[in-house]
Amino acid sequence: MALVSLCMPSRRPLATAKPSIDNMIAYARARGCRLIISDNSDDLDKAGYYAQACDVATVLQNPGAGPLDNLMRTVEAADTPFILPVGDDDFIEEVAGAPMLDLARLPADCVGARPSVVIFAQGEPELRRLDYALPEDTAVDRFHAYAQRRGGCNSLYYSFFRRDSFLAVHEPYWRRRRTVIGDFDWAVTTSLLFEGKVVHDPSTLYRYDLGRWRRQASIDATVRSFYLDAGLPDWAAKFDTLFKYIDIYVTTQRPSLQMSDLDRLKALYTATIALLGSLLRNAAQNAERYRGFEDYVAEIKAAVTDPNDDLSSVFDACARIAGRMKPGFEDELHQWLAATRAAH
Repeated sequence: MALVSLCMPSRRPLATAKPSIDNMIAYARARGCRLIISDNSDDLDKAGYYAQACDVATVLQNPGAGPLDNLMRTVEAADTPFILPVGDDDFIEEVAGAPMLDLARLPADCVGARPSVVIFAQGEPELRRLDYALPEDTAVDRFHAYAQRRGGCNSLYYSFFRRDSFLAVHEPYWRRRRTVIGDFDWAVTTSLLFEGKVVHDPSTLYRYDLGRWRRQASIDATVRSFYLDAGLPDWAAKFDTLFKYIDIYVTTQRPSLQMSDLDRLKALYTATIALLGSLLRNAAQNAERYRGFEDYVAEIKAAVTDPNDDLSSVFDACARIAGRMKPGFEDELHQWLAATRAAH
C-alpha cells in the first residue's frame, strides 16, 4: 500500500500544467506514491491525456470549485496515511545519494516531514534553498524557530503531513467558514506546528515557483485581491496579521488538536505577541499608513495590554474590527469559533 498521495488542485490548462503534472507522475512512479488531481480548469483534454497514467494518477473533475475546495477534494480522496500538497506549476525530484526517510517509522510526536525546497522564478532557477527541520519540543519553540528559518515564505505548507492532521486543520475553513481569506495557509501551518514536530527529508527536493510572489507590486496586488475576493475592502490588507491571529486562535481551538490547556494558552499568547505586536509596531512606525484607522489600532492595543485578559477579549476585539469591514462578519467569526470548538 502507498504511504503518500501527492494532492494537486489544478486550474491551469493542459498546455501549461503538463510539465509539472508529468514530473509529479514520474516521481509517484519512482516512489510508489499516488497522484490525485482535482481539476477545475474545464479543460476536457486533461483527463483524457492523463488516463495513460491511471496506474498512479487519479483525476477528479471539479468544475466551478474554488481553490480551497479543489485542494480538499484531493485530500478527501486520498487513502494514504500521508499527503503532500503540490502545485500544478511546481516540480519534485528524488535527490541522488541522499538517505531516504521512512515515513512509516515517523515518531508519533511528528506531524510531518519537510522536503528540501528550492525557491525559483522564471529565468532564475534558484533564488534560495531551504533545508531545515523543526524538531523543537514545544509548540512555542517551534513557532519561533519557523519564524527564524522560513526565509519569508510559507513553503512548509508543501510538506509530507499526516493526512488526518492536514484534513482536520483545514476542515474549520472548508466545512464551517463562509468567508475565507486567501492567505489562510499561514494559520494552517502554524496550527500543524502546534500539533507536532517536523523532520527534514533530504531525499526529496521540492521546487516552488515563486510566480506572482516574486515582485513587490505583484505581492501587494495579490494580497489585496485576497481581501476583495472575500468581500472585504482592499485596505483590510493593512490588518493582515489581525486576520492571521483570528485564524490561528480558532484553529487552535479544534478538539482534534492534542494539547493541554496550558500548552494551548502558551501557544496562543505567543501568537498574540508575535502577530498583534507586529501590527502595533507597524502602526507606530508607519503612522501615515494607518491614518484614519487609529481607533482600530487603539482597540487592539487596549485588548492586548489588558493584564486580566484570558485572550478571549482579544479575539472579541479582533472580530469587532473585522465586522466593521464587512457587515455580519463579526457574528460569522463567533459562529465559526463555536462550531470549531464543538466539532468532533
